[in-house]
Amino acid sequence: MKNLNPLFYLVAAFISLISSCCQPCNDPALIKPATTGCNTQIRWEYAQAVNHSNGTMTSSISIVPNPTVPINTNLTDSTSTTVFVSATDTMCGIKCISISGGFGLTCISPPPAVGIAIDGKITNQNDCSPLTTCAFKTMRLSIPNLETYMRSCNLPRVFSGGGVGITAIVENTNGQKDTSMLTIQFH
Repeated sequence: MKNLNPLFYLVAAFISLISSCCQPCNDPALIKPATTGCNTQIRWEYAQAVNHSNGTMTSSISIVPNPTVPINTNLTDSTSTTVFVSATDTMCGIKCISISGGFGLTCISPPPAVGIAIDGKITNQNDCSPLTTCAFKTMRLSIPNLETYMRSCNLPRVFSGGGVGITAIVENTNGQKDTSMLTIQFH
């Protein structure tokens, strides 16, 4: 029996190593995008954290079951509000997710009560994947401290009510876009 050249073993080991460790999309968060069967889903989550006067903190997070129904909340000094939006497509993958929107509020002065309206834009966010062979199954963005947009009244005027409207636009790897909107009303 003839001995094989040691170079043959090195080349064979190298090829085996490369083929076993470098499989494209070999990560549970990634998929190889399909060309059909795309099913993009958008999910909103609403979180609040409260800093109590006794020094303790509590927080909660919940999935928004119906984003077309506004969320009502109270504006207090000790509460912070965060909104998360995530997009999932387990067949085609997510290419981009973006959020934008605006806010509006009313400030009332002491008697005789005169109101002024204030409005503006929230900070836009955009996240697009640079991946070309694989795609993320899920992408997520957040808008922390939404209550800061409601703190625009200058003394002696006080906050009377307002809200934030947010639009999420999601694009999968096939270029299909989906939009969802969420409104949070502060009292």
